[in-house]
Amino acid sequence: LNPNLQLVFTNFPEFVTEEDIVEIFKSKGFNLEAVKIFVSKQTNEAKVRGFLNFNSQEDMMRCLD
Repeated sequence: LNPNLQLVFTNFPEFVTEEDIVEIFKSKGFNLEAVKIFVSKQTNEAKVRGFLNFNSQEDMMRCLD
């Protein structure tokens, strides 16, 4: 994964899954290389932050607009 094509995302509902994030971005025309939601080691529950890895800088920049 290219760290230069990575964005941090926060403040999403705890019930949202990585698959949900992929589908949301795919429906907007983005192709993600990977999505990672942080999970608490103590509770095994999703935290409200994660990473999006884009396939291209163009997609990443378009996402920021």
